[in-house]
Amino acid sequence: MKIPYFKIKLKEEEKAYLLDVLEKGQLSFGKECLKFEKNIAELTKSKAVFVSSATTGLHLVYKALEIGKYDEVLVPSFTFTATVEPLIHLGATPVFVDVISEKYPVIDLKDAEKKLSKKTRALVFMYYAGFIVDMKEYIEFCKENKIYLIEDAAHAFPAERENRYAGTFGIAGVYSFYGNKNLHLGEGGMVLTNDERLYERIKLLRNHGIKDLSVEKKDLVSNYDINFPGFNFRPTELQGALGNILLKRLKEMQEKRKRIYFKIREEIEGKFTFPYDENEPSSYHINPIFTGDEKERKELLRYLREKEIQCSYHYPPVHLFSYIKERYGRIYLDVTEDLSKREVTLPLYPCLEDEEVDYIIEMLKKF
Repeated sequence: MKIPYFKIKLKEEEKAYLLDVLEKGQLSFGKECLKFEKNIAELTKSKAVFVSSATTGLHLVYKALEIGKYDEVLVPSFTFTATVEPLIHLGATPVFVDVISEKYPVIDLKDAEKKLSKKTRALVFMYYAGFIVDMKEYIEFCKENKIYLIEDAAHAFPAERENRYAGTFGIAGVYSFYGNKNLHLGEGGMVLTNDERLYERIKLLRNHGIKDLSVEKKDLVSNYDINFPGFNFRPTELQGALGNILLKRLKEMQEKRKRIYFKIREEIEGKFTFPYDENEPSSYHINPIFTGDEKERKELLRYLREKEIQCSYHYPPVHLFSYIKERYGRIYLDVTEDLSKREVTLPLYPCLEDEEVDYIIEMLKKF
């Protein structure tokens, strides 16, 4: 049995919906994008800006908050490089903070406090695997130190805790709709904020600094002005359309993800370690496990490859990438480095069949 790490199955009515959009001939940002933006805003009770990716979304947030040269931002290293890249492009300095433990692989405020300086402008909280921990201490930490709380919620749509969605606890949060995400549009992201000034600035930056998108203009030949240079970080109409049609079965897909996650966890926990407590709210985006040591991880990956179960890796530490070491020197984060040597990400997606889940469990038990 061959089991890929991820795959997508669109229903016939979803394909028909996309075909209808194609036949209308509007492929750039249009009514479907505006509708999707509105749908996410209503769901999360936030202002929402639809962008081309979560990476560009974070770039817009950092830029709109005027984070740049001479500024420092506290970031995890146990994340994807996209959390950090835009800061470097803007001339800011990422300050890498360790995570708490294998049980809670999220940014450690004790380490963050040690690394605060007069230059610190923000802390970026990354929702590893889509789980939401209690955010109160992060909110309070940022408030006390007069810095922004920014949420890299790429993993966390549509997780919520105490009636608040991931991405709505800080000044701004960003979702990802990359091809393997819970809402899979191929590419795409959404910026959430409830700060009116920030919202308006991000909208301008997304579209070259132009106030109105083409779809919002009554007269296409009307004049326009640019008060500051922006970017072309717009998504396409097909991404918006796919978002709208997939939202209709989001609940169904989430229930399937959760069921698969808990079935695997209940069968193999103890043999391998799962992060977070079972009752922590989650989007169930990925299913990470930790082996006992690096040697066991290598053996497990080799074994699963032989059994044709494709796995992934979340994450190689960002602070150990060549471009970071060359720029900032060798940084040491003990917990992050240990976890990265022991992590394996198992397949988890809505169209994973029952017999495939059973096969994964059986092979893991036999390892």
